[in-house]
Amino acid sequence: MKRFFENVNVRSSTIMAIITLMCIMIVPAGAAFQDIPQSSWATNYIDYAEAYGLINGIGDGRFAPNATLTEAQCCQIIYNGLVTKNTQATGVRWYTEAVDWVQSRWRSVTIVPDKAATRLFVAELLTEFGPPIEPRTSYNYNPFTDCNMLSNYESYAINSCRKRGIISGYQDGTFRPYNKLTRAEGAKMFSIWYHQEFYDTPDPAKAMSLQQKAEAEAKTMGRYAQSLGWKAEAAPWPYNHNDGTYWYQLEANNQNGTFEFLVGGSISGTDTWWHIVTQDGFKNLSKESVKASLAKWAT
Repeated sequence: MKRFFENVNVRSSTIMAIITLMCIMIVPAGAAFQDIPQSSWATNYIDYAEAYGLINGIGDGRFAPNATLTEAQCCQIIYNGLVTKNTQATGVRWYTEAVDWVQSRWRSVTIVPDKAATRLFVAELLTEFGPPIEPRTSYNYNPFTDCNMLSNYESYAINSCRKRGIISGYQDGTFRPYNKLTRAEGAKMFSIWYHQEFYDTPDPAKAMSLQQKAEAEAKTMGRYAQSLGWKAEAAPWPYNHNDGTYWYQLEANNQNGTFEFLVGGSISGTDTWWHIVTQDGFKNLSKESVKASLAKWAT
């Protein structure tokens, strides 16, 4: 099948001029829920999760921090973070697409959509859909006093999330694996997971340079492309020069063709911009559009 996009050779000055004209800065708006006081330990995580489209409020300006999350809702959050943020469907089976997507990639469990998610379930979920931090032969160690009867893999999942800062347990040394997960706890766990997936830093509160953001986003998008069957390679863009911008390149190819993307922006700013290289130059895209393009033309 013909290539959809061909690499173009353009002088670096022309390239940077085109990109500079096309850059659009998007700043996610934070949430302000009337049932979340600013002094709450969960405020920053809830704001982050809402701003990045992971978790919405329940309406009427409320978040319901102490309500519990279901397994279907947790799958939807994973799907929102890794695939698309435009699937907030309503109705009895609103979760079908997300649950099917997660279940097809996590075959060792059976997801029960309406069942309340436990802390153990989410630890396993985030381990399955997060980068490994140690060989899975290190199954048997778990620092929590109430986790001695768990399976090797369950212990590994909990310890993996602990080392990544996603969970910390309780002051009495327990993890309480079978406790139902509240929406506030979920906001924290999924926010840290998402931030590490895209920005490769321990916590959403840690500042990052544009170079770090661009590299992390390109590599994360590359992992997503590979999960769809693409051959993907991320590397610094060779035309970078001292003009106040920085760009990282992602190239993905399969039998359908080749896509070349750039992610970067202004070094003096805080946001990243995505572009696709076409025969006619450069086209601005949202991160969600990049994912949609990769999914559409996957093998």
